[in-house]
Amino acid sequence: MGSGALAESRKAAGYLSKYVAKTFTENRDRLPGGHRYDVAQGFQPRKVSMFGRSADDVLDQASDVFGMAPATRWSSSEVEDWAGPPAIWAQWGR
Repeated sequence: MGSGALAESRKAAGYLSKYVAKTFTENRDRLPGGHRYDVAQGFQPRKVSMFGRSADDVLDQASDVFGMAPATRWSSSEVEDWAGPPAIWAQWGR
């Protein structure tokens, strides 16, 4: 157990990141588009929705929830040949 919600989130993210880091060329009888993970038995994360006029507005709201600004932030607008819909990723903590 961690010492709070942020520590628990870090542990969960660390656990899931090993699956994300694996190459997607593996063929373990997984159907295309299928999940590479499952939620632990009895664990149901709660959904938190945030709305704002800009990405910065929503990130400010999330920062209020975490009690700190994101340590790392990435935006698809920084990628010259980004072909997908706009995307933003942020990480709080280390």
